[in-house]
Amino acid sequence: MRTRKCVGGKANTKVLVPYWSDDIDDSGCAHLYCDAEKDVYGQTWGATPVGNVATWFSKDVSKNSSSQFPCMTFTYEFNSRYCGLENDTTNGNGNGNGMKAKWSNSFAYCKPSYLQWGSSTKDQTCDKTNSSMLFELATASMYSSDEDAISACKNKCLIDSIHCHALVFNNNTKVCYGFDWCSVKKEKGQNWTFYYVPAAFPEWMASVCATYYSWYPSKALNDRGIPYPSCFNVFLWEYLMDPKGGATSVPNFRLQNQNVLYNPYSGYLNLKIRSTSNSLLVQKIADDAVAVKFIVALRDFVDTHFNDNELWVALHGLLFDLDTQYIHITRYFVTNVLLLIIAVMLAGLLFLIHPLAAFVMLFTEIATIIEVYGFIDWADLHMNGVLALNMLVAVGLTMEFAAHIARAFMLASANPEEKIGIPHALPGQIRMKKTLREVFTPVTLTAITTFIGIAPIASSTFPYFRDYYFVLYVMMILTGWVNGAVFQPVILSFLNPATFSHENDPTPNSINHETMIATTIALNDHHSA
Repeated sequence: MRTRKCVGGKANTKVLVPYWSDDIDDSGCAHLYCDAEKDVYGQTWGATPVGNVATWFSKDVSKNSSSQFPCMTFTYEFNSRYCGLENDTTNGNGNGNGMKAKWSNSFAYCKPSYLQWGSSTKDQTCDKTNSSMLFELATASMYSSDEDAISACKNKCLIDSIHCHALVFNNNTKVCYGFDWCSVKKEKGQNWTFYYVPAAFPEWMASVCATYYSWYPSKALNDRGIPYPSCFNVFLWEYLMDPKGGATSVPNFRLQNQNVLYNPYSGYLNLKIRSTSNSLLVQKIADDAVAVKFIVALRDFVDTHFNDNELWVALHGLLFDLDTQYIHITRYFVTNVLLLIIAVMLAGLLFLIHPLAAFVMLFTEIATIIEVYGFIDWADLHMNGVLALNMLVAVGLTMEFAAHIARAFMLASANPEEKIGIPHALPGQIRMKKTLREVFTPVTLTAITTFIGIAPIASSTFPYFRDYYFVLYVMMILTGWVNGAVFQPVILSFLNPATFSHENDPTPNSINHETMIATTIALNDHHSA
C-alpha cells in the first residue's frame, strides 16, 4: 500500500484545482526485486527492482531478436529484460501478498556506437565539484575480477548515456563513476583508474558532426548542452532509437518519413521533423489568478526563446482552454459594456425622441448592470467568459422592462382636469398612471414568463448551470423589472419630459382633432336618421 494525499479541491480550502502532494508514504510496501542471475543469455544480470528494465550487451543479436540480422559496423548489440510481477501461489518471497518478481524473456536489438575508450591512466580522477556525474555503480558483489567490473562500468556508460566523457574506477572500493563532463584533477597516492574518450565519433557520425567535433564527444554540444545544428539529427535519431530513452516519445514526433526510425544503418541521414509535441505537468494552481500568471509567463518564455527564432510553439491543453479567457476578461467586458451603453443611448434617442427620457432609460440599464455585477460577488461567482456574456445579454433581456414603459410614457398626455386619486397631481404623475394602466401588466407578465422559461435549469445536476445560468438570470430579471417598472416610472413622473402626443394641448392640432370628432358624431347621427 502506497499513500499519497490529494490536496485542495474543497470550498473551505480556497483551492479550486486539487493536486497531488509531493510526499509518498511507502513504508507499508514490500519492495520486490528480480534476483541477480549469472550467465543467462550470456550476461550477468544484477538484482533489479520490479517495474524496471535491465539492459546489457548481447552476445548474438541474431539469435535473441526477431530481426534476424547481425548488427552493422559501429553499432553495439544489446539485450534487455523487464522485471515484472506474476501471481505466486506459494506466497513467494515471504511477503504473503501472492505476488513475486519475475524476469521477462530477453529482447535483443542494435544501437549505434559512438564511444571509443582510450587507454587507462593512474592517479587521475574527475573533480566531482566541477564535473557532471551520470551514475555510480558498486561492482564488488557482482563481479569477481576488476576486468569484468570495469567492462560492466563501460557498458553502463554506453547504455545510460547519450555522451559519456570519462569513467573513474576505485580499485579499493570497486565502485565506478561515469561522467558526461569531467574536470580532470590529479590525486597521487589514490588507487584510481581513469578512462576517457579520446577518439572522434565513428565514421558515419563523424561525417555529419566533424565540423564542430574534435577530441571529445561533448564538443558536438554548445555550452548550454544543445547539439550543434550539424549534429542535431544524429543525437535525436540516437535518442529515438534508444528503448530506455526516447523510444517512448516517438508518438510525440511527426516525421517526414517515420520509417527512418527502423533503419539502423542510415536512418539518421534522412531524419526530418514536421512537428513535435511535449507535455508539462502543472500542479498547485490554487486559483485563476495563479493560472493566468503562469500562462502569461509561459507565453513570454516561448515567444522569447522559440517563436522569435522562427521555431513556432503552440501552447494548448486543459489549463489553457479554461484559464486563457481570464487574461483580458476585464478589458473585454468593460469595452463591450461601453459599446452597449452607446447602443442603448442611440436606440433611446431614436424611439423616445426626447434626450431626457433616453437618459433615464440608460441610467436604468446601467443601474441593472452595476447591481448584477455586485450580486455575483455575494453569490460567490467568478468573472469568466460565460458570466461576462450573460451580463451583456442582461442588457438586452432587461431592456424590454424599461423601453416599453418609457415609450408608453412619451406617448401619454396629461389633462389637468383628469382625476387620478392624488390631490394636486403633477402632469407627470397623471401621464405615468395612464402609462402603467396600459403596460405595467404586460411588462410584469414578460418577467414572469421569462422566469418560467429558465426555471427548468434549477433542476440541473450540474452546479455550474445552476449558478451561472439560473441564479444569474433570476437576478437579472428581478433587478431589471424593479429598475424598469418601479424606479424608472418614479423618475420619469418627476422629470416629466415633454410628450410628443398633443391630444390635450390647446393647439390647432388639438382643435382640428376635436373638429374631426364632432364631424364624426354628426355623420353618425345623419346615418341614424
